[in-house]
Amino acid sequence: MKLPHRSTILYVLTAAVAAPVVSAQETQPAPVRLSFEQPAVVTGHRGIATINPFAIIFGGFNGDVEMNIGVGTTGAISATWFPDDLNYTAVDFTFRYYPGEINPKGFSVGASIGYLSTENDDGSDKGKGPAIGFIGGYNWLLGRSQRLAIATGLGAKRLIADSDKYPDAPEATFTGRLGIGLSF
Repeated sequence: MKLPHRSTILYVLTAAVAAPVVSAQETQPAPVRLSFEQPAVVTGHRGIATINPFAIIFGGFNGDVEMNIGVGTTGAISATWFPDDLNYTAVDFTFRYYPGEINPKGFSVGASIGYLSTENDDGSDKGKGPAIGFIGGYNWLLGRSQRLAIATGLGAKRLIADSDKYPDAPEATFTGRLGIGLSF
């Protein structure tokens, strides 16, 4: 039996050793993540739910749930109730736009439509009916997984009511938003 030539054996051995190195070069290396970049797991927030802790301390309630509805856009349902001194109740749907398109994080501007009711100290209606408004705000998502949500905002709301029926009704009121909650 005749043995293969030395050069043939050398070619076969070289190909066997080089094959894994050549195939490894075809796959992409794992991307390098810089220390200031966020892990990929934090980008999938669908919304936030917040309450105003100061409202609870003062005997009322203020909170909202905000959900993503598109790139850079969210929809929120908000409820506010302050009995006694303020006699104020409001429920709103707010549409917010985030110019940075990383909702619900960062700066936003929004428009709201809802229901507003205010009463005099004796319990009689000061004004109630539909309301429209505008709000600007900023949300922070904090922590490694960005689960802690802090929501802020300032705006104004106009009560759309019959001025003959409610002569004491405020035409416009300033609104504020301060909420602490969780993202989901």
